Amino acid sequence: MDPGEATSIALASEYEDSLLIIDEIKGRQAAKEMGIPVTGSLGVLITAKNKGHLQAVKPIINKIQKTNFRITKELIERVLDKVNES
Repeated sequence: MDPGEATSIALASEYEDSLLIIDEIKGRQAAKEMGIPVTGSLGVLITAKNKGHLQAVKPIINKIQKTNFRITKELIERVLDKVNES
């Protein structure tokens, strides 16, 4: 876990109603063990679509895939299924 993730977890632990947005597996596990609710970047997109803030998630995922952010095909399929874009 890098210093930024550690700092984010520490900060989230100080606030009772926080939701930590973190994608790195080790960081997510550490936060969960501390009782901190977590979501990832894709979880934010799902919530935004479900609340009507986004029309579609798939174009954003397509842009994300052009970066160094790694997403498995299976995860993409699950996300698109959750937002009825499969």
